[in-house]
Amino acid sequence: MTNAADEQRMQNLVDRLERASEFGAKTVEAALKNGAEVVLSDGLGKAEGGVIPAGKNGGAKIVLNAAMPDARLMTVLVRLSRTARQTENISAQMSVRDAVMTARAKTADAVAHEAAAAYEMRSTEPEAYQAFFNKNMKVAGCYFYTRHESGNVAKAMNRAVEAWYDCPEKVAAVDESVITHMAAAAEKGASPAMNPERLAKIFTHDGAPYVSAAFLKSEKACFLSDSQKDRIGNIEKFRRPSNLTNAVKASLNARFER
Repeated sequence: MTNAADEQRMQNLVDRLERASEFGAKTVEAALKNGAEVVLSDGLGKAEGGVIPAGKNGGAKIVLNAAMPDARLMTVLVRLSRTARQTENISAQMSVRDAVMTARAKTADAVAHEAAAAYEMRSTEPEAYQAFFNKNMKVAGCYFYTRHESGNVAKAMNRAVEAWYDCPEKVAAVDESVITHMAAAAEKGASPAMNPERLAKIFTHDGAPYVSAAFLKSEKACFLSDSQKDRIGNIEKFRRPSNLTNAVKASLNARFER
């Protein structure tokens, strides 16, 4: 349960964000207007936060790690607010490969939004920008130079997405989380195949797409190692037709929103 001190900390964080970044403020506001709730938690370990998807009892819940400094949480809040607004969710009904590709796309889009907000904090909240840069050097650098040279937010976000896919350790972390939890589900259902055109709809800025389906079908976006292919194949071989309840599906999906 959120206490008064946590509520005050969250309000201060949102107030600082509103002053520091118009892009970030709009992203968070969109999530809040859609019914999302922001809370702090002491039980997240090393995770910066997560999103519990909206359900029958209310909107999405954005959970931030209370142990993290505010300077780091400022842009994390933007990233998770974007995640809370994305329309494609990962489902135990999906094939494992589709779940992996969806999780990659959702994460890359959310990080690109985080990069856009962080860029605006360079002078207004320099510690927040530095905290983001330290965690995402390649993404931050690519966004900065593209935005500086072109002045175009969408182009810079596109470059940030490509840079994220160029970070093997980040992609691998997302893949591992998804594959592990899809294996634990042990069941599957009939879900429409996830294709690049559908994935591209995740990546929007001001209502317009900023990443092409062509990129999302490229080797860079779709690469899976031989060991991943073998592991996914073995998981699919033993998954049964799904009778998962909505509560279990929501629990699985929440684990991917990091």
